[in-house]
Amino acid sequence: MKQKLMRLLLTFITGFFLYGCQDDFEHTQDPTTQKQNIALKEYSLDQANKIPQFRIANRKALNELRKSRKSNKTSSRETGDYIAIDAATVKEISFDDFTSYTMLVKKETDSQDYFENLVVHVKQDTITEAFLMKYTPTQPPVYDEATKSYTLVGNIEMSALVTTFFGEGGVDYDEGGPGGSGWTTCAWVLMCNGTNGGGIGPEHRATPYCQHKYLKQMCSLNIQISSGCGTSPDNGDTPTGNGPGGSGTGNGSNNITTSNPITTPVIPREPTPCEKVADLLDPTKANIKQEIVDLQETIPPTGGGEDGTVFGRNTDGSYRMPVKQSSSIAHATIKVDLQPTTYSYAHTHPNTHYAMFSTGDLVSLLGVADNATVENKKQVSIILVAKDDALMNVTYAITIDNIEAFRTKLNEMIRAVPLPIPYRNDARIEWLDNALGGKFESDDNNLERVFLKYFAGFNISLLKANSELTEWTKLSMAELDSQSSPSIVIPTPCNQN
Repeated sequence: MKQKLMRLLLTFITGFFLYGCQDDFEHTQDPTTQKQNIALKEYSLDQANKIPQFRIANRKALNELRKSRKSNKTSSRETGDYIAIDAATVKEISFDDFTSYTMLVKKETDSQDYFENLVVHVKQDTITEAFLMKYTPTQPPVYDEATKSYTLVGNIEMSALVTTFFGEGGVDYDEGGPGGSGWTTCAWVLMCNGTNGGGIGPEHRATPYCQHKYLKQMCSLNIQISSGCGTSPDNGDTPTGNGPGGSGTGNGSNNITTSNPITTPVIPREPTPCEKVADLLDPTKANIKQEIVDLQETIPPTGGGEDGTVFGRNTDGSYRMPVKQSSSIAHATIKVDLQPTTYSYAHTHPNTHYAMFSTGDLVSLLGVADNATVENKKQVSIILVAKDDALMNVTYAITIDNIEAFRTKLNEMIRAVPLPIPYRNDARIEWLDNALGGKFESDDNNLERVFLKYFAGFNISLLKANSELTEWTKLSMAELDSQSSPSIVIPTPCNQN
């Protein structure tokens, strides 16, 4: 049976060690290939789109990816027209007149089982190859600060989308390959520091910081898929193959074959707290400064309820018109109509309330996250607009570092409230708010310190905007050596991260 996509599985690790999920399955090719002029750069998608050759090549590759997903309805990947590239990172590998771009493909679902990269090859301003690489980690990626790199352990499924060697639109081949045997395919992964690259220290995926970069060929034989791993010949011979992707052997070659992907994986990661709120005050993005100023002006000198503004973002990344909400009842809180498009909302506390988030606000934060789309979850926050004891405007935001850990801690706190079982959650949350108010009063109204201590370990972050509403600062606790000394709040400006 003819198939329009070449689907090949390799298993590999890029990190401190290189091995597969079965010793007889993964084969790392040596020697490695070194080039004196090899370069690695990282861009945001906005920056990369200013490079003409990237913009043209990326558009063509995305069109081929959309076509392949429409024609491959039985694929394990999602199908449909929605294909988008994550805006955070584009990696560029270049040498001689060759350039490779690697991008993270956004997913339509919140599955954490896999992620996909689009790899585009360009030579002399013309797209020559494009590949879709589906990574299914068998272990969570681990970040190492010393090497600025993630380990990656798992399986890869590769599809050729555009190639001058096979023609556009993928590859036609008889199921099972020539003679019913499996296919061998290879990928060139940009690595750093290994002894073959002239470096010292552990081998790991290259980053722009690396001084000793080299391409390492990784090959694997796909005869049959079993528990995420392939099998090798029973006689223990070195696998060979002449299938799509070019011929390969266990001994490797110094010749780079660009009909195999040349890449360094772009791994999805959780945005930092600062990154989650960055767009809010950015004049070119959400730009909510005026909405915060408007809320500041609604805070009455005495009494009053809460006012708020809801912020939304569409699936294409465009920002929706802010929606104002108000509580007409004195001392009442606003009721936010949560939608999948909602990623944040700002609300006021009247002067009769504390100028800091309440336990009820944390419950609302979790509600925003649970209702948000996959992309909006990455930017979820809630904002507090209030006046401090000196009647100066203050603006805070809270974000979630780990949603499931946060959910667990919050539920444990609510369940631990010493009220009889018939009491509803809203009564328990009110009890917790009163208890938190007592803590605020007992610490000379150092609200930031009380909040950070009270909710330590809840996997949330507290940020504060400057008075000009142009920058955020992340607030954290620092314990002093003396037990009698109070903890202090450490501000870290987001523009220093």
